Amino acid sequence: MTRVASLHQSQSLMAELMRTQSRVFSHQQQISTGKVAQTFKDIPQDAGVLLSAKSIESKTDHFLRAGVELSSRLDLQNVHLEGVASAAQDLRQTVLDAVASESSLGLMQSLKGIFASALNTLNSQMDGRHLYAGTRTDVAPVNATDISDLVAATNASDLFENSTLKPSMLVDDNLSVEYGVLASDVATDLFDAIKRIADFDAATPFGTNLTAAQRTFLQGEVAGLAQVAEDLNGAVAANGLNSQVVERSLERHDSTKVQIKSFISDIEDVNLAEAITRLNSDQTAVEAATRVLGSLDQLSLMDFLN
Repeated sequence: MTRVASLHQSQSLMAELMRTQSRVFSHQQQISTGKVAQTFKDIPQDAGVLLSAKSIESKTDHFLRAGVELSSRLDLQNVHLEGVASAAQDLRQTVLDAVASESSLGLMQSLKGIFASALNTLNSQMDGRHLYAGTRTDVAPVNATDISDLVAATNASDLFENSTLKPSMLVDDNLSVEYGVLASDVATDLFDAIKRIADFDAATPFGTNLTAAQRTFLQGEVAGLAQVAEDLNGAVAANGLNSQVVERSLERHDSTKVQIKSFISDIEDVNLAEAITRLNSDQTAVEAATRVLGSLDQLSLMDFLN
């Protein structure tokens, strides 16, 4: 017995056809965007977890950007601090050579060059901001142009205009790094030593040969200059420790980012091979349903009554 088409059968086929066409459209979107869904409401079971994961990813990206910038600054500070420490050691060696040779030839020229080098370093800027001015990044931390300003000052400390606050940065949820270095912390003792020698020269100018008083004075400065160089090497080491802390935090954030991106991808990224297979299957189903529906539309009871 051949079954005659009914209205109910046509409606059922039409409904199934529309559902299949909807799936075809969804698969096409997935293939073109690479995403399982276009809105969070389309994946209600995973929306909360996905939002939390994206929040972690955003925070991790923030820490990475800040950490990379801070790492660059610390690297630059390391170069600068090593330069100032080297200048202090050079000054000590210059004084030792003068005492050993009992000649001050070139002593003051070296002193002026060392001060100028330290001054230029401490007034360095990065992205238009002074590195060693504390929180006063718009002001040069050392108010001097050459050694004459140091000689004119009552105390070496009078030249420093940096703030006393050192900037810090949060490099992890519960880890803050105080990365700022103050010009006054770095160079006060060095400038004091340079000023004492310059002041002595102003009162008793160094000639080619040292007098007994000049030799005794310079000998008295040697131990102090050794301590200045040691303290500056300590500042280099402290800056290096901060660099290590930042580098370790960057490694952690890099690892976190890889893991969280993989986790997010598992939720929102579509498997293209599976999506294409489903699309082909549903397209075949649409074609078959369309043909059946077309055949049903052509059937009538009269075809069987005649």
